[in-house]
Amino acid sequence: MPAMRKTVVLDDFDGKELPEDTKPINLSMGRTTYSLYLSEKSHQALLKALDPFIKDADTTTPGATRHAASTASGRTKKELADIRAWAKDNGHEVSERGRIKGEVIKAFEAAK
Repeated sequence: MPAMRKTVVLDDFDGKELPEDTKPINLSMGRTTYSLYLSEKSHQALLKALDPFIKDADTTTPGATRHAASTASGRTKKELADIRAWAKDNGHEVSERGRIKGEVIKAFEAAK
């Protein structure tokens, strides 16, 4: 016997049924993003409740924040460049790219 399924979308605030094509509203706090299904009325209530906290806050868009790139060693590119320059000036053999030998890094740190 054929079966039919119907998706029912409920307002996350008041529990009332919403149109099936309702799109969620994303709310991010810290490292957590919440997808909330809200009617226009509930959405406005949320904005009103948040207003004292966000009225003067800076806004960002998804993906707008970037973290500094790190290397496998955990050192920045500048630190690695400094180690390479020091190593060359002090008779150590190092390549322009790639891994720096641990003994070279230890010698660099000891020389500081």
